[in-house]
Amino acid sequence: MKYKVFGFHERLHKWLASMSVVFITIGCVVYYLLLKKYNTTDQEKINIKPSKGSFFEHFLIEFQDSSFILSVVYALFLFMVGLYLTSMSSKVQNLYYRRKEQYKNLKRLNEVLSVEKMNDLSDRGIRSVIITHQGFTGRISDQKQRPYIQQDGFRYTAKYLKLEESILLEQGSLVEVFNLKLNKYIDCYGLSKKNLNVFITELDTFLYEIDSWVENRLELTEVQLISFKRFINKIVLAYSKRIRNYTKSKVKLMKIMLRSQRKNKVIISRIEEVYGARLHNDIIFEDNLTQNLYVLENLIKAIDNKILTYDDLQELFSEQNSELLEIIESINSRIYEMKEMIEDGF
Repeated sequence: MKYKVFGFHERLHKWLASMSVVFITIGCVVYYLLLKKYNTTDQEKINIKPSKGSFFEHFLIEFQDSSFILSVVYALFLFMVGLYLTSMSSKVQNLYYRRKEQYKNLKRLNEVLSVEKMNDLSDRGIRSVIITHQGFTGRISDQKQRPYIQQDGFRYTAKYLKLEESILLEQGSLVEVFNLKLNKYIDCYGLSKKNLNVFITELDTFLYEIDSWVENRLELTEVQLISFKRFINKIVLAYSKRIRNYTKSKVKLMKIMLRSQRKNKVIISRIEEVYGARLHNDIIFEDNLTQNLYVLENLIKAIDNKILTYDDLQELFSEQNSELLEIIESINSRIYEMKEMIEDGF
């Protein structure tokens, strides 16, 4: 995985400006002191022939009255540094909204790549980490949906993606090979099964807990158990190189993820340092807004379930339909009478 959020000048513009001012200031002070020294030298020393003096001495002698020029140049330099800092500060603030999205993605990635999960080197743990990681970053299906974690501020290298894929494929391949050979052996020697289907789900668990696996799935005599273990050892020996490479790949993946998580935290801290309280307040505001919208959505759904539909109203008033019609006709006739009275009055 590779991270890229801040550009070179975006990260170091304050440091570059500060160092430039310090060095130029020191240089100007040194130049002024040397110039003052040569100005106070007696006339005979000033009239040294050019051939007998150094280049720097001749330069100082020729520009004895350059203190005004020096001050102007120094002021111009400070002005240019100020323009540079203003320009970079404006650029940093203009990139705020993009950095905020990158910050949220990196925070989510940091939550997914938890240290507890990455310390689990078991087959189940590795598979869980890889699939969870792929799922949250939208790398499982080809559907064009917005993933929970967008690849903004970081990207996956081809080497990393190949490592992930090779671990999953090798894990499935080894389990398939062991299941095939074990079931052939069981069927060939007619070993008694406790379950209809005898298979391995996690290769490392099987290799470390053979006795427990056999006890839960097979009924073997002592002689059969010894022969069965010998057969397993032969399989392990035959595929020892693949198993060893697979284990190394798991360790390598975990090291990459741990290193990526450390770098991720550094970048998160840097974004927080640059944007400070503004970023913090905006994140809190968005979280509160999302929570309020969620509550409002649930409230609307609850109200919608309790609102009577047109069919409900029709069924409710079907028995009183005639009575309602009489009331409506009475109201209508009363309105008509009032209208006639008003017209007669005019």
